Amino acid sequence: MQAGYQLAGVALTLGLAIFSGLLAGYITSRSWFEPPPPEYLFDDTFHFAKCVIEHEKLKDLKEAVEKTYNAGSKSGNQSDDRAKK
Repeated sequence: MQAGYQLAGVALTLGLAIFSGLLAGYITSRSWFEPPPPEYLFDDTFHFAKCVIEHEKLKDLKEAVEKTYNAGSKSGNQSDDRAKK
């Protein structure tokens, strides 16, 4: 009896694996799974067509980050100099 359960389990597992493999193959063979056309491969506007970037805000943010980083690295250098002495 146990051998029958084991055999049924193997058959069920194999059946589900074949079915899910065929389903995955069918889904990935659809046209909406194809890569973008070659003319779009190095053009970011294809991916960011609906993205609105306010460049002035990004410039201000970059400057603020650079100031913070530079201030942190200067204070870090002073503590390194003290450690060397």
